[in-house]
Amino acid sequence: RSNVQTMSSKWLDAIVMLLTFERVNQDGTAHPSLGTFRKHLVHNMSLLHAVCLQYLRMENDVENLEKHNFHRDKIENDAERRTKWRKQDSWGALVGFDYYSTKRRENYHGHFPLAVIDGLTEQEAAILAGDKEQSTIVFTWLHGLIVDRYQYGRMGVTPPVFSRVFQVLSDGMLGFMQARKLADTPFPFPHAQVILMLLVCFAVTFPIVMVINVESLWLVPLFNFLATLGYFTVHEVARELEEPWRFEPNEIPVAALQCEFNERLLRVADVSCLHLPFAALQGLSSAPPLDSRKPEDRPVA
Repeated sequence: RSNVQTMSSKWLDAIVMLLTFERVNQDGTAHPSLGTFRKHLVHNMSLLHAVCLQYLRMENDVENLEKHNFHRDKIENDAERRTKWRKQDSWGALVGFDYYSTKRRENYHGHFPLAVIDGLTEQEAAILAGDKEQSTIVFTWLHGLIVDRYQYGRMGVTPPVFSRVFQVLSDGMLGFMQARKLADTPFPFPHAQVILMLLVCFAVTFPIVMVINVESLWLVPLFNFLATLGYFTVHEVARELEEPWRFEPNEIPVAALQCEFNERLLRVADVSCLHLPFAALQGLSSAPPLDSRKPEDRPVA
């Protein structure tokens, strides 16, 4: 979860820097196509975030990427859909027989699609369909968009400062790769099977040991139940931690994370966020130069 939060925060920082750099040309005039660039930038970042989360929950179906609903709340996206999904879930999954099946996971992903700002175009869907490296493709698109804008739009910032954008984007991708490493590395299969076999042996032999060593008849089933329940509970917790993205109800809420990221993107891309408040600008313009202040008024390092 911490790696995903790092990924989201770094990419949001990159968007804030790009929109700030994009405000004016190097000659101080405003860009006439700022709105178009902002729209494509926010869309590509939302798409990149969505395909990365899709990979972490082990899917790459573009049909499960829907257009972001600007009036959707996180609670509606998470709680209400989860209630509807449980009503449609099979009895086999409820008792454990169908819980880990591929078909059930596909139905679950279809019931909880990830929202993308402005949705997917037909061309984007055709390119990404079935590709296992969707995140790399969209990451390349985003870099191309930024480089083209800098080359032809001439953002009003020097190259050393502008290079910080690519550094932050790279830091966000590093966070995704760290999360991907955990998702791609399975728990050793022989170790898991040995643990399960030992638990079964414990469940069979422990009651015999309790009968031999405990005289009270009512304490035997009580101690046996508590000990067996404790060991099997620890085992199930370990299984949940092994796959934190895939199995409800304890999985990380990927759809809610995507919705929250979209809301932050839309907020920082709003025109009102690209300008300082009037009072702040007035205070900056009336502030005296640093050299004109008295020594006692200067901040102490």
